[in-house]
Amino acid sequence: MIFCKPRDVRPLSVGSASPILSYLAGEFAARMEPGLVLEIFRDRLHGWALSQARLAGNKPVPEPLREEIVRELRSMGVTVDRTLWHLDDALDDIVLTPSTPVRTRAAAIGDMFGD
Repeated sequence: MIFCKPRDVRPLSVGSASPILSYLAGEFAARMEPGLVLEIFRDRLHGWALSQARLAGNKPVPEPLREEIVRELRSMGVTVDRTLWHLDDALDDIVLTPSTPVRTRAAAIGDMFGD
C-alpha cells in the first residue's frame, strides 16, 4: 500500500512498488489539497487501485475534489472503481444472502471517499 500525503517531501514508503509509481504518487500528492491522504494498493484484478481518500480529521472528500483526484489517478493508471475485494464481497452476499441487494458501483466508489 502507498499512503500519500500532500506536500510531503520525504520519500514515500512503497514496499514493493516501482520507483516510477513512487514518483508519480509523490507528484500527485504534491498538487492536491492540504490534508488529503490517499491509500493506494495493488489489486489483483486491476493493478493499482484507490482504497480510500480522506481529508484531515478523516473527513470525506467533497465532490469537486473527488473528480480531480479520479482524473489524476486514472491518468497514472490507478483504478478508481470496484476492486476484486468489492466483487468478491458482492458474490458472497449473493450466495449467502440472496435477498440482500448488491451494492452499486457508485456506492463502492463513494465509500472510497468517505461517504
